[in-house]
Amino acid sequence: MPIKQQGAVLILVLWFISFASLLIITMASEVKFIAKAVSHQTEHLQHQADMQKALYLAQLQLLWERMPPEPKSAKDKNNKKKKPLLQFNGQALKLIHPDAPKNIEVRIYDHAGRLNLRQFLDRLRIDDLLKRQWGGDIKPSEFQALQQAWQDWKDKDDNKRVNGAEKNYYAKQGDYGYRPRNDNNIALESLDEVRLIKGFDKIFKDVHLDTIFTLHGNQNKININLASSTVLRFIPGLSAKAVNQILTKRTEEPFTSLTPLKEMLSPSNYSKASPWLYVSDKGSQIYTIALIPKIAQKSPKKTATQASHAYQVTVQLRGNHSLPKVLRVDPYRRLP
Repeated sequence: MPIKQQGAVLILVLWFISFASLLIITMASEVKFIAKAVSHQTEHLQHQADMQKALYLAQLQLLWERMPPEPKSAKDKNNKKKKPLLQFNGQALKLIHPDAPKNIEVRIYDHAGRLNLRQFLDRLRIDDLLKRQWGGDIKPSEFQALQQAWQDWKDKDDNKRVNGAEKNYYAKQGDYGYRPRNDNNIALESLDEVRLIKGFDKIFKDVHLDTIFTLHGNQNKININLASSTVLRFIPGLSAKAVNQILTKRTEEPFTSLTPLKEMLSPSNYSKASPWLYVSDKGSQIYTIALIPKIAQKSPKKTATQASHAYQVTVQLRGNHSLPKVLRVDPYRRLP
């Protein structure tokens, strides 16, 4: 074979080897990428499955804890046990099911520990709230304007009160326009709706309403055993020091009356706080279940940061023999 032909064959062979090598490298990269994608997808599916499993088991635990207790023996009667329903105050919860996912933290918030906004506004207790939020005395004209704006918002006519607001005012406010109330008895549809009422956006500025208020139930006070620190700090008369004392006291032993508050508060602050609070070892029918993924720390020196948001589901119990009714799902909502 001539030398020129040998050179051409060698070039072709080298070209083929280079092309094959490049093809193999490309295919290897593609396979590696696909493997990573499959791995991530598998992890994602497993994560979703763990979240759903934790949610289901949390609902079962709600049913379990609300079932009538078994008859106690003479030995059990001498042992004081904490009321199980009082654990639904937002603390990290240990699910009793042995197969509960270890990578999901569960917290349950009983709405008996939140202020009922429907009852709260209907009873016109907003003056105390304003003093708490604005840090000073409120002018009678300001309070009257808020009351009138609230009444205009919920009544069934378009007659504007002196300092209130009706159709002409709300039609000019942003994109949402006017959402009239057609019946005096109709309830608020959502917590965020309150911000639309004239003047109320100032009251609740920088306040995450769903961590403090609820629209469910008929109680116009909060259960001191179930309220989160966020809610307690919102109550007139309770300082940060008093809130910490309340949280410490109830972890040792639940409140059976408001009398211990008299030792924590001055007479003036007690008179401000006590009308907002009540004591009970029984829960409500409305709960918010918060599911927080536990993220493993790559470095042992790094400490886990406190979660501020979570996947949350608000449910309503409907007996001991069926799962609760889902009222609301928030894929990413701030925690109290």
